[in-house]
Amino acid sequence: MHEYTVSFLAYIIWDPVEMYNHLTNGWGDKEHEIPFDIYHPATRKFVFDTFEQWLKDNPQVDVVRFTTFFYQFTLLFDQKQREKVVDWFGCACTVSPAALDDFEKEYGYRLRPEDFVDGGAYNSAWRVPRKPQRDWIDFLSHFVRANVKKLASLSHEAGKEAMMFLGDQWIGTEPYKDGFEDLGLDAVVGSIGDGTTTRMIADIPGVKYTEGRFLPYFFPDTFYEGNDPSIEAWDNWRKARRAILRSPIARMGYGGYLSLAAKFPKFVDAVEHISDEFRDIHDRTDGEAARGVLNVAILNCWGKMRSWMAYTVAHALPNKQTYSYYGILESLSGMRVNVRFISFDDVLEHGVADDIDVI
Repeated sequence: MHEYTVSFLAYIIWDPVEMYNHLTNGWGDKEHEIPFDIYHPATRKFVFDTFEQWLKDNPQVDVVRFTTFFYQFTLLFDQKQREKVVDWFGCACTVSPAALDDFEKEYGYRLRPEDFVDGGAYNSAWRVPRKPQRDWIDFLSHFVRANVKKLASLSHEAGKEAMMFLGDQWIGTEPYKDGFEDLGLDAVVGSIGDGTTTRMIADIPGVKYTEGRFLPYFFPDTFYEGNDPSIEAWDNWRKARRAILRSPIARMGYGGYLSLAAKFPKFVDAVEHISDEFRDIHDRTDGEAARGVLNVAILNCWGKMRSWMAYTVAHALPNKQTYSYYGILESLSGMRVNVRFISFDDVLEHGVADDIDVI
């Protein structure tokens, strides 16, 4: 008997984030929404025209928080409403025939299905990257960043700050890739799941400030009768707190339905205490990081471009194939050490820096 793998390109007919929100919050017969692909000129024009009109209609807004820039990380649900495939750095949702054609014109070769899948499974970003993977990321980030810069400029022209959400549709922005500071973004906000994801946000260069959105979300899957969401709130804070001392975030917040959270006074009390601790840390440190006494380098194929990111599969969730590596990052996130990320190419080209104490 022979077994064959068939790879094919398919349309996403239900936006993965909208699907998550739909299923989690029980939205019933609410119409499913499709994702936009701004690689197509008509779609891109619609997005920019809509945003420009929104700016005119909302002069009272001071900060524009962009949830979508513009491509979702690889996220597919199964018929039982579970995450079947998730890769927080995956590019599977960025592919279109038009983009593939333009890639071939620019790079001189055509990408194949096996550049996005491998042996019948989606290729994961934490594996050793191949040249086509790297080239696609470069191609994609060039396009995404050019349009992010335009949206940030429109925000500034309207007298508003531009804040990016690191999560959901963020693929192609590449906060740790050279040139991110040129996009004109004022801030980055992201979901905090532990010390590693805290540092992932806090260490981003080239912005005025960073913000953490703490867990849990105020959604029905956590805020239901008989559950105690304050347990997750305290666990989340304790993991993040040690990392904040090493690399402070300027602001904190939560997300979801306030009407749900208001029904859980113990949780509300927990948030009050956590917020007071956060303010106390800033009052005592003036937003300055604790100084490290040792320089530690993390060496892998990705280097700086995947700072605090290289071993993540699903956001702040363990994966059996990267668990130990992720644990190293989680430990380092709050230790009194200075952490940098270097690649094998860095070592081959420049050697090991004299001030590195541990690799």
